[in-house]
Amino acid sequence: MRTGERFGTEHLTNVLMGQNTEAVEKFGHDILSTFGVGKEYGKPEWRGIFRQLHGAGIVALDLNGYGGWTVTDSGWRVLRGAEKVTLRKDTLKPATKKAARSAANAAALADGAEGDTALFEALRKRRSELARQQQVAAYVVFADKTLIDMVRLKPANASEMSAVHGVGAAKLKQYGNLFLEVIRAHAARAA
Repeated sequence: MRTGERFGTEHLTNVLMGQNTEAVEKFGHDILSTFGVGKEYGKPEWRGIFRQLHGAGIVALDLNGYGGWTVTDSGWRVLRGAEKVTLRKDTLKPATKKAARSAANAAALADGAEGDTALFEALRKRRSELARQQQVAAYVVFADKTLIDMVRLKPANASEMSAVHGVGAAKLKQYGNLFLEVIRAHAARAA
C-alpha cells in the first residue's frame, strides 16, 4: 500500500527486507515507515507470504498491468481489524540465525515501554565495545536475554542489577557499573 500498489513481489520484498536497490532508492521507498520491517524473513519466505495472501484473497495481482500487487476489499477489512488472516507458519522460517535472534529480541521488547529498544541498542553497543576490548564474543560479556532483562527491570544500583538474569557475583563486579551507567544515561535522556 505504502508504495502505491503498483509494484511486484521482488520490489516489495526488497522494501520489506530493507534492501537499498536502485529501484527502491529511485522511488524513495527507502524512507517509508515499512522499509526493513520484514528483515527476519528472506526472499523465499516473502514470496510464500505473497502467495498465501493472494490465495486468501487479501491481495490481487494486476496481470494486465505491470504485475503489481493491490489490496482487495477483503484485505482492507483485515487492515482495519474487521477480519483476520492466518498464514501457514511452517513456511515462515527466519532467513538467518541472526535474523531469528533479532526477531525474538524485538518480540521480547515489543510489550515494553517506549524507548526500550533504544536502551537495548545502547546496552548492545556497550557489550560490543567491551567484547572487542577483551577479544571475546559478545555473548561472553552478556547474552541478549540478560540485556533484555536489564531493559525490563531497569536496575538503578548494584543490588537491583544482581537480580537481572545472567548477572552473577563475578559479572556484577566486572561489568555491573559499566552497564548501570548506560541505563542511568538512558533514563536521564528520557526524563
